[in-house]
Amino acid sequence: MYKIKQIPEDFIVEEIPLFEPKEKGEFTYFILEKKGYDTEKVIKKISEHFKIQRKKFNYAGSKDRHAITKQYCSVRGKIRNFDFEDFKIKIIGYGNEPISLGSLKGNKFTITVRSIKEKPKPTNFIINYFDEQRFGKNNLEIGLSIIKKDFRNAAELIDLPDAKFHLTQNKNDFIGAIKKVPFRIMNMYIHAVQSWLWNETSAEYIKQKTKKFSEIKYNHGKFIFPVKKITNIEIPLISFDTEFENKEIEEIYKKIMEKQKLSLRDFIIRQIPDITPLGGERNLIAEVRELSFGKLENDELNIGKKKITLAFELGKGSYATIVIKTIL
Repeated sequence: MYKIKQIPEDFIVEEIPLFEPKEKGEFTYFILEKKGYDTEKVIKKISEHFKIQRKKFNYAGSKDRHAITKQYCSVRGKIRNFDFEDFKIKIIGYGNEPISLGSLKGNKFTITVRSIKEKPKPTNFIINYFDEQRFGKNNLEIGLSIIKKDFRNAAELIDLPDAKFHLTQNKNDFIGAIKKVPFRIMNMYIHAVQSWLWNETSAEYIKQKTKKFSEIKYNHGKFIFPVKKITNIEIPLISFDTEFENKEIEEIYKKIMEKQKLSLRDFIIRQIPDITPLGGERNLIAEVRELSFGKLENDELNIGKKKITLAFELGKGSYATIVIKTIL
């Protein structure tokens, strides 16, 4: 079995921006370069250091802590360049809008794959699955519990100090405990459900469209990969107001939702209305751009095996780890 992220230097991610910083603006734009931290923890440390409220900071997406990453962030107000122990910030300019997912074209990856025997096969596309890191330790289970209105189970699964403390002081106030979770993390629980349902629907669709495919198990299901490229379509990210244009996708979603005892109306969360999710569309196929391979070399961390470094670009929201699963 191949290995990635054995050391942070094996996985390097750099965001590709769509915007051009200006000389003046309400928001300060900066590049955050980090190693060994997830994005949210770093932003909290920066917030505390500069004594600026956390809510004034924005970024496009969270980046893996088991990696070296460069990403664009913004803060309402002014800060300065600063080098911390395992991360640093560099001011690049200003603007009148905060950084968001819409600020990016995608990401550039440089990844060393270890413990292999032969060179991977090239590809110019992937099935645009959400990979396992989307679901965290209990994100999917918590999200499903919230959507099914099983707030007791959701609260008991949440492993955050403020939520746990609330329950010690208010024994049966499960909704109150959930509300102690930061908004961004609470959204991750719900998005995990949308993402998992999208994965399951996409996998079943591929099974129906091709006779030749491979599969890889993960904690919450199976990734199905077609041997040959299939026609790209848009598949909804489910919400209470989803309207299906593709009847095949509608039927697949219907069967999966029935098995989970879910309906579209369940995605209206009146008890915590701020996290009632929005829908959307996601392409089944994602393009892999500028894929290149280094030399197949001896792997110093896995004696007797080989390693190789590859570089490529993906559009925003697509997972580099799915590329690795596809080509190996």
